[in-house]
Amino acid sequence: MLRFLTPLRRFVRRRSALLYPLVLLAALVTAWELWIVVGDVRRFIAPSPFSVARVVFADPGTFLGPLWTTLKEILIGFGASLAAGVPLAALMVVSRPVRRSLYPLVLLSQVVPKIAFAPLLLIWFGFSLMPKVIIVFLIAFFPIVTDSMVGFRAISMEKLYLARSMGAGPLRVFLQIRLPGALPHIFAGMRIAATFSVSGAVVAEFVAGGSGIGHLLKSSNLTQDTPVLFGSVVYLAVMTLLIFGGLTALERLLLPWHASVRLYRSESQAAVSPAAELG
Repeated sequence: MLRFLTPLRRFVRRRSALLYPLVLLAALVTAWELWIVVGDVRRFIAPSPFSVARVVFADPGTFLGPLWTTLKEILIGFGASLAAGVPLAALMVVSRPVRRSLYPLVLLSQVVPKIAFAPLLLIWFGFSLMPKVIIVFLIAFFPIVTDSMVGFRAISMEKLYLARSMGAGPLRVFLQIRLPGALPHIFAGMRIAATFSVSGAVVAEFVAGGSGIGHLLKSSNLTQDTPVLFGSVVYLAVMTLLIFGGLTALERLLLPWHASVRLYRSESQAAVSPAAELG
């Protein structure tokens, strides 16, 4: 009898990383629906999950336009922070005067709340895309710089001495040793910066107005249209997960040799191995 359950057990183990969150999400949605029905909660306070799902799937045009605007702000600001942060981190690692001059300023920029610059950016650039992009850039810049510096400095000195003893110049040492060795740390900073960028873009849209999913959240809150408000949160969460998942997939593609990727693969193989089934 148990042999017939083996394919089911194997399927569950293979999909456990996806099944467990889905089961928990289903339980939370069920509890939410019961709270709405039993507690007789008013619609403007909290809509039912079915009304939110109806808005999400029946009228996607309400969300896709603002979502695309927010995504553009995130991609431009995040891309600019990546293009500026990684070279600056490399420069601070290889040059002590540059590090002593710039790193305190980088730390100081993290202490000041980024949204405090929003009124000034509105005066300079108006209600355009630029103020929101700058806010995203400022939020994403620090994690990328700090994680990149950790990665560039994590290279063992023995490798650097060996490369230099074999006649490798500074540029070749950087491209063939420092940069590949720092990529896992750079990707870690990118994942953190990407999630921060979403929050930064939404908060910037709260302040700057115009368009975007943050503006839709603000307007639906003012009109007490809670299904649209919750639907905006759903689309925003899906976009964030896609960005994070895309960066993770890119890391696995570019860094198959890294320990975290090998650990993920070994865990996946162990989940379907006969020994795992017997356990």
